[in-house]
Amino acid sequence: MKKLIYTLALALILNSAFYIQNSNAQWVTSYSGIGATYSVYSIASSGTNLVAGTYSKGVYTSTNNGQNWTQSAFNNKSVKCLAVSGSTVYAGTNDLLSPAGVWVSNTNGLTWTQTSMNNRVVNALLVNGTSIFAGVNDNGIWVSSNGGTNWTKTTFPDISVKALAISGSYIFAGTVSSMVGYKGVWVSTNNGSSWTSFTATADKDVYSLAVNGSSVFAGTSSNGVIYSNNSGTNWTQSALNNKSINSVVVYSGNVFAGTFAEGVYLSTNNGVSWIPKNQGWVSTSLPTVYTVNVLNNYVFAGTDFLPLYRRVYSESIGIRNISSEIPSAYSLSQNFPNPFNPTTVIHFGIPNTSVGQTFLFVDLKVFDITGREVQTLVNEQLAPGTYEATFDGTNLPSGTYFYKLTSSTFSQTKRLTLLK
Repeated sequence: MKKLIYTLALALILNSAFYIQNSNAQWVTSYSGIGATYSVYSIASSGTNLVAGTYSKGVYTSTNNGQNWTQSAFNNKSVKCLAVSGSTVYAGTNDLLSPAGVWVSNTNGLTWTQTSMNNRVVNALLVNGTSIFAGVNDNGIWVSSNGGTNWTKTTFPDISVKALAISGSYIFAGTVSSMVGYKGVWVSTNNGSSWTSFTATADKDVYSLAVNGSSVFAGTSSNGVIYSNNSGTNWTQSALNNKSINSVVVYSGNVFAGTFAEGVYLSTNNGVSWIPKNQGWVSTSLPTVYTVNVLNNYVFAGTDFLPLYRRVYSESIGIRNISSEIPSAYSLSQNFPNPFNPTTVIHFGIPNTSVGQTFLFVDLKVFDITGREVQTLVNEQLAPGTYEATFDGTNLPSGTYFYKLTSSTFSQTKRLTLLK
């Protein structure tokens, strides 16, 4: 009896360990202290603190990467956007029925003071050296050069600015307008003194922006993500083309997009193709993601239901689309290198199996010699294409393992060897 109890206890511990390991590859809730009913609109990092802006409850801070949150003294506003410079945090509020504007904290988000920008709805903030830019509803872009003490309106027209981003000497603005020719992405190359619109984007409402060198990604209201690889001179419609995008962020060359009612998507090839990253949401329906950001090796998503989630960044990008060509059949290649220590790469191909089928559910798992699952590499819907996944055996003993690719009409297993 004692032996049986010991065996069952050991199995429970092992299963718990595997659950924790595999949960890294999916979204888990991260809103303890915020509550389940207050949406998270923005999230940033300041010093050792994470700072989250919420609907109607102001700013919360976390010192343990989002496991627990504490409400700051700034506790009664809807905080649409955050910007950080050193230990200084700026918060833009969008309360329509109470004084809105820009607030500032010099204590990593713990205490707050309202700036003289105190009567405008602020959608976006950007810090560029000593200049702070604020994108305002129906009133263009304002700038402060003294920490928010004084603000001056730039020459930007009186339209709603929803997003701001910077790359080198280029400042980009995303706008929403009912006036013909005023929508889309604008740019300034002289720190906001003058602005020019990109004609190719003028028919699109732009709610979010992200930059990576000369690459610019714009999230639109109904045209998904559009992108430019030459600082806005030319624009291309990405494959994420029929969704409303609330947030885009680039981290280490990978692009995440938060959508309206369709969760999060990832591009590992500069916006050419996209992979849904929607494993683990608590709700049976996909959430609206107001903000997505990568902080301290976690991807955070602020949503409309159970308001904040996170997942390990390295697990989030464990798969890459490596070719735009569509294979004619399923394939699973031998891992390389093999034997390996501690990582190896596995290539596989997903064909277009039926007309009109955009995504196929794919499962790629690694098992030990006894048949026990040790790691899930892929467990999601993928568009037809050729992919690579990286298997990391750092925490596993030397030995023979097996990896198995499974889809609706395909299953294949191959052997690999970890040699330490």
